[in-house]
Amino acid sequence: MYDLSWVIKQGGVLEKEKSERPIWVDIGGSNGSVIKTFREKSPGLKGEWCVVQDLPEVVEAAEEAAVGDEKLKGVKWVALDFHRGVPVKGEFRL
Repeated sequence: MYDLSWVIKQGGVLEKEKSERPIWVDIGGSNGSVIKTFREKSPGLKGEWCVVQDLPEVVEAAEEAAVGDEKLKGVKWVALDFHRGVPVKGEFRL
């Protein structure tokens, strides 16, 4: 498991700036299981800072399955064909 404490600390700075930018994007993230694991192991990593991107049919099923799952609350789901491009752009810098 990666140590995400630096991300969480910086995320707090971003939150104070009211930034809408995600700080964790899981491309090909399927049902959000990786995001869930990182959030379990990294208290303070907010769902609003996380994005799961996957194929439209995968995202549709995953969003339905995630309803009521507190570990996926606030996570943004983005349907896309990641073989054609990635719409969440930008980078995280310290």
